[in-house]
Amino acid sequence: MKSNPVLLGAGWIEPRRCGRLRSDKVWSLQDDLDLDQLGRHPDLFPVRPKNYARFDRPSRLTCCAVALALLDAEHAVQPDAPQPIGILGSHRGGSQTANRAYFDDYLACGRTLGRGNLFIYTLPTSPLAESAIHFKLGGPCFHVTPAQAPLSDLLAIGTRLIQDSQCREILLVVSDDNSATALLLGPVGAARPGLCPADEAHAFLRASPAGDSFLWWLSKPTEKSSAGIGED
Repeated sequence: MKSNPVLLGAGWIEPRRCGRLRSDKVWSLQDDLDLDQLGRHPDLFPVRPKNYARFDRPSRLTCCAVALALLDAEHAVQPDAPQPIGILGSHRGGSQTANRAYFDDYLACGRTLGRGNLFIYTLPTSPLAESAIHFKLGGPCFHVTPAQAPLSDLLAIGTRLIQDSQCREILLVVSDDNSATALLLGPVGAARPGLCPADEAHAFLRASPAGDSFLWWLSKPTEKSSAGIGED
């Protein structure tokens, strides 16, 4: 019988705030400037992601949510060595915003040239790839077309990938242009007790497809610390 992975940590970003599941402290995000400063936070990014200033908004949200989830799971990032961690994502808007920005730039250039940096983000895997590059994630990396319950779908796919030994742990990211939620899924017996088994989380999400109360439900059995993004 294949083992059932557990959720090890979670990070979330909303239009005006962000946090992680094991902490009661919520951080204010008033505008894009605050999101830029979050990308400089030493607890999340001891080394600032390369070209972070050029990331589009979904890529910044994804990268910061992933950093929050890894911190929440007390996962020691090894910046110089690939890690057997995968990353799956489902972006509700696909690449529509980036597609429009690229096409507008193409028109402004007389239909002869579009900037390469803008083209990169017309690919739906780009926000995930930016995180994979920075955190040296060596497992599977792909985008899942949004469905009615994208987080439930990601949990099911992530569980199968771990059970099939495609990776030891996997990050699951659901995002749109203004928010992102990241979960770290891993095997039983990890250093820190899990938040809950993956099958229980999947059952909850199937019963509540919107997933609006998922983080609240997930936090109920968790003994939270009083620390914020990192230890104060």
